Amino acid sequence: HKTNRSKGSLRVVRTMSKTVLFAGALCLCVVLSAGGVFAANYAVLVAGSNGYYNYRHQADVCHAFQLLTDKEKGGFPVENVIVFMYDDIANNTQNPFQNNIINHPNGPNVYPGVTKDYTGTAVNPANFIAVITGDKDGVKGGSGRVLETTAEDNIFIYFADHGAPGLIAFPSSFLYADTLMGALRKMHTKNMYKELVFYIEACESGSMFANGKLPSEGLNIFATTAATPSQSSYACYYDQSRKTYLGDEYSVRWLENSDYYDSSTYLQSSQLSVSTTSAPYQNNCSIAVVSTSWTLEEQYKLVASEVKQSQPQQYGQMSISQESIDHFQGYDDNAFKNNTRAGDQPAPTPCGSAVSSRDVKLDVLRRRYRDETDEAKRAELLREIREETEARARADALFGHVANQLASSIEHRNHILQHKGAVVNDFDCLRASVDAVEQECEKFNDYSLKWISSLVNMCESGITADNIRSAARTWCN
Repeated sequence: HKTNRSKGSLRVVRTMSKTVLFAGALCLCVVLSAGGVFAANYAVLVAGSNGYYNYRHQADVCHAFQLLTDKEKGGFPVENVIVFMYDDIANNTQNPFQNNIINHPNGPNVYPGVTKDYTGTAVNPANFIAVITGDKDGVKGGSGRVLETTAEDNIFIYFADHGAPGLIAFPSSFLYADTLMGALRKMHTKNMYKELVFYIEACESGSMFANGKLPSEGLNIFATTAATPSQSSYACYYDQSRKTYLGDEYSVRWLENSDYYDSSTYLQSSQLSVSTTSAPYQNNCSIAVVSTSWTLEEQYKLVASEVKQSQPQQYGQMSISQESIDHFQGYDDNAFKNNTRAGDQPAPTPCGSAVSSRDVKLDVLRRRYRDETDEAKRAELLREIREETEARARADALFGHVANQLASSIEHRNHILQHKGAVVNDFDCLRASVDAVEQECEKFNDYSLKWISSLVNMCESGITADNIRSAARTWCN
């Protein structure tokens, strides 16, 4: 889009995706390539939780918004980003810094300027599916904005919240993996994107794409997740003043890596891997193609090495992982102009005592109780701790009872109750079983979501949702 002339016969031509140097009579054309040409970048950012103890999910998403729209880095136009967040954190009565959200210890306020398209009860799976598939009629509440993209556009989707085998959570309901994959296939059929990248922060997040759910070819989608299909994800950066966790381990690692990303200084002579081919330029010059960008694969590997409590995963079309991150987290070739190369960023700030997402609420309550000096407030915190521990005990007892009642043997019971290795194939049974437990007993919470694996194991071993409903009813009644 612009041409600069320098001394002698060297001419530099910059385009959206590459830099070409024409060197006079020598006619050596060096293409500093970061991938194919695309029209524009769009993003959908989702914080699927609510409640002050879940502060970190909205902090992650607000940070992502600031990263993507940073004007100094050639970021997205604000209108190209759609945000889901409950918006009950920045001005929560428990937040000592009103109108303020941070994602790193002593970090900047990432809340100002965030375009909150869907807030409160509008943060739900139906609206999310309608937004990503471009279904304006399917949206209820919120701004009404949906993706209106073309086959030449790239899309970046980032989700942060709780999860379980085969599902990710929204404030009052769940999005199942088969529904998500159906929506992604619909997007592909409607030619809504050139390539799509999906990052998920959630427990068991790998289960949304594993076991062939996201094919390696055909959909042009690359995904990374915070954890395997059977691992928890972890909270990071407990803040003593705010009395909550500021971020999630996987999320803060990729966000901080992208903060440091710099395509302008990535190229180093020791890393040149040059391939030449003839090209239709003047004098039949040769063309040398040199990678100059920090790629999705490099970011994934760096983040995976820095995340200590879970094992981030990658799925889908691996060829996309070789592309520059600015094809999905930036808007043009001026994106991410910082003076530090991503791979050489300073060592990450330690998470401190990273805590499983399942245990964050109880951990936060205990920390607050330990630090509180007012006796009345300590009594209230102790009451909340007892309520939380009792809710956990009820969930443990419920699923122990259901397993005892429905298992055909001791071995079968043990299989039902194990949390690792639960693979969902029968989504109809899983949906009906989740509904049955919530209708007969109580809603799943951050902790009891771990027992979704038992519902999966029962469904996959031939136990019906009706039998699960009956067993749950006898216990909870």
